[in-house]
Amino acid sequence: MTQSGYIVDLRMRFPTESLGQEVDVAMAGRFDYGKNNTFSADGTAQNIVLPISGQSCQVQRVDVHLEGTTDTKNARRFSGLIRIQTSTPRPETCVCQAWFQYQAAVSSTESICP
Repeated sequence: MTQSGYIVDLRMRFPTESLGQEVDVAMAGRFDYGKNNTFSADGTAQNIVLPISGQSCQVQRVDVHLEGTTDTKNARRFSGLIRIQTSTPRPETCVCQAWFQYQAAVSSTESICP
């Protein structure tokens, strides 16, 4: 995660262990200093295979939305909610939405993802 003024830039990697691949999502958003240091960011990935409901699904698009709040005692730590939603015309069983609560820390290393 990098921040420049009000602009937030996030890079996320989601592993799909059962398929042996990773999904990289670049996200952009906005930091709001007036609301307890909250931020949000959105990103997409396209044409990927994901394991959903026990099957391998060729998904046209994955939308990722992240909301977060920085820790008032340590600005390098933040927590919030991630929403992941798939979009594809068929089969319907490959369309899903998941919500996750998370806690994270900004790394001092430029990139910890190989």
